[in-house]
Amino acid sequence: RSVRENSNDVKIVPRVMFEGWSMNDYNMLFTSRDGAVDVAKSIKHVLLLNNFDGVVLELWGQLQHRKSELIQLITTMAEVLHDANLLVILVIPTQVIPAGGDIKFGTAEFEALLPHVDLFSYNTYDFSVTQNSVGSNSPIGWIRQNILQIVPEHSEKRKKILLGINFYGYDFSSSGGVQGKPCTLMWALFRNGKPRRILSR
Repeated sequence: RSVRENSNDVKIVPRVMFEGWSMNDYNMLFTSRDGAVDVAKSIKHVLLLNNFDGVVLELWGQLQHRKSELIQLITTMAEVLHDANLLVILVIPTQVIPAGGDIKFGTAEFEALLPHVDLFSYNTYDFSVTQNSVGSNSPIGWIRQNILQIVPEHSEKRKKILLGINFYGYDFSSSGGVQGKPCTLMWALFRNGKPRRILSR
């Protein structure tokens, strides 16, 4: 409540993660429109009960090999949520695959969901850690490539893309260990540790 009092423009949208489900659970959503509607109604009930403005849906990464079914599922859920004037934000996976690899989420998927999803949220961080390498957390070139992957031409459509910016870095040890550090501690390491080398890509 105090957050809203400071700004009328603030939107509070909790993230709903579809994790810990069995494949049978997912298949129920894919094969039954009623099942998808029921799940959306349950989410809507919680959002309205707590005076939230919408929801962030995170399910593409778990089921990205079933793109056409995911598009239909998200479209159905968005219809239910939009009927209650709730925002629908979809988390989409970043592209860290080699050239010629399978595209997790590209222009075709973006265009199909554009009329139904209010905003798309890229998790544009953890670049090096997800590739088991030492290096930058969110290199600007990689972020730019992700945007171009779904909207290659300059367009108003890019206004629907949110970038997840990290407020932390990683401390890589010589033994191969990795530990996340908030930005305040990272700056302290740079100031006091006097690193001889700063990695950048």
